[in-house]
Amino acid sequence: MALVASVRVPARVLLRAGARLPGAALGRTERAAGGGDGARRFGSQRVLVEPDAGADHARQLTKAMMRKATASRLVTQRDADVQNFVSFISKDSIQKSLQMYLERLKEEKG
Repeated sequence: MALVASVRVPARVLLRAGARLPGAALGRTERAAGGGDGARRFGSQRVLVEPDAGADHARQLTKAMMRKATASRLVTQRDADVQNFVSFISKDSIQKSLQMYLERLKEEKG
């Protein structure tokens, strides 16, 4: 929902092409300058957008669904991944590079 001149408007209205809000000029919604308060610009007006109640739940379900395959693959291959990392990080060339990197950090800091 969005609050425009004391009128609540569903957020999806702001995203609809050619949407018209009460007292607002036609225009595309854009993030309003000034931070993460949920404000957007619609034409010349600054409006506060509140997401639809179902949108948060749907977004959570979608994220969980999209991440499930990757998460399960990482869990099942954890031991092999740890062994791969340890063998990589133990190489002399990698240790030398890390040593040089840490020395540069100490020089910059000190």
